[in-house]
Amino acid sequence: MSSNSWSKVEAVVEQSGGIGFVTLADDGDSAEVIFAGEPHARQVHWNGGPPTDCGGDDCRHCGTGDDPSWRFTCNVIRVATMTVALYEFGISVARRISSLAKRYEFDDRVFTIERRGATGDIRTRYVITPTRETTLDERETVQNAELVDIQAHLAERRDEPRTSTGTGGSHLGRGTADFVRRLKRLPREAQKRWLAQLGITAVSDLRSSDYRAARALLEQLEANEGGGRG
Repeated sequence: MSSNSWSKVEAVVEQSGGIGFVTLADDGDSAEVIFAGEPHARQVHWNGGPPTDCGGDDCRHCGTGDDPSWRFTCNVIRVATMTVALYEFGISVARRISSLAKRYEFDDRVFTIERRGATGDIRTRYVITPTRETTLDERETVQNAELVDIQAHLAERRDEPRTSTGTGGSHLGRGTADFVRRLKRLPREAQKRWLAQLGITAVSDLRSSDYRAARALLEQLEANEGGGRG
């Protein structure tokens, strides 16, 4: 991965603000990764449900005063399994990665991404630090890895119905309706924070095992905004 690509990300970072996230469930959770391929950036609108890509000059959301936020996606190699995965994040994580790209050749370095903050804690942040140099075998794996076509993958996600998967009740299904109703009453920034802290991009992505944490976080956000279930 060339550092020039991350320089372009930095140009976006310098003009924007936001909350970034990686999918680590609880305080102290971490993952060792090797960044691979080129980062993909897009602007999205959040409305308490799946993010909607910004339509640019003709965007109906922008026309109503709903400012978009930046989302970034990149391929990584999970060091524990040496398999390809995607990480999606916002401005704060992008800022850190673009800074690291100035100092390191990503193909030659293992990084640790660590979550600092418990599930539901709105102060959660993610720390990315260089861990060590990659081994010869790891570098060979990165060079030969079949990376995900991020743009195509995101297009497929947009086309998929964002409902319960029906796989043994792992998702909440109808239970998401109450979350959607309550989130719509909160400011956009509070909606973004709720999604980010749970490591999801849509209410329909919420798993039943995270229900208590999701409810507690929502109640905290409602209290901060002076609202309630009503």
